Amino acid sequence: MKTRQTPQTQAIRQADVTLIMGGRRRGKSTFIRQLAEKVAQTRPVLIVETNREHKFFDLPMLNLKNKDEIAQIANGIYRANAFTYEGYREVVLRVESKYRAADPKLKQLPTDVYTYTLDNLRNWVIFFDDCKNYTDDKISDWCRDLCRNASQTMNDLFFTGHGISDIPSGLFRFSTKFIMFATEDNPMSRRGVSGFEELLKLRNQVNEKARTNHYHYQVYSKS
Repeated sequence: MKTRQTPQTQAIRQADVTLIMGGRRRGKSTFIRQLAEKVAQTRPVLIVETNREHKFFDLPMLNLKNKDEIAQIANGIYRANAFTYEGYREVVLRVESKYRAADPKLKQLPTDVYTYTLDNLRNWVIFFDDCKNYTDDKISDWCRDLCRNASQTMNDLFFTGHGISDIPSGLFRFSTKFIMFATEDNPMSRRGVSGFEELLKLRNQVNEKARTNHYHYQVYSKS
């Protein structure tokens, strides 16, 4: 969430792509909710989740298809589900609310969600909770384009996973920040990704401090 000045002195925000990593029950969802509530005082926030996190159940659903309605939103928190309770993948936020059977090998959000997000959201903060569930390891086309166009759309993006290995490897090249909670997963599957050495050092520091503070986390900026 940085700004810089052009020669014409017009402020252009440089969007952040932040990766949130940590083991289960380390406080990630609570952190996301608290951060979202703080940010939502001045900017609109969308949390895309898999309909399994009770901390987000009270949030109103956002219809991404309604561009005129979205244009009137200046702040507040909204959510979108990637899955239904019955285990079916939802074509999220379509007015007709169609469903199709979940394919365990298919981990990609429907194209229309990506399209509406990229086309209709400007200057939002978007959290993709448990992101491994809906994009593949090298990241899906919708996710790649969303990251590439983040500064043009002025959308700050957050992707969360239960450990370093739960973050799709393709996201690291776009990342600007890491937020690390304690995790015991094996990070070696992400060896070679952008910022890996710093990531490994951060993980070790957080794990050590988490011995006395279960919910300890640290933030690292790559710039």
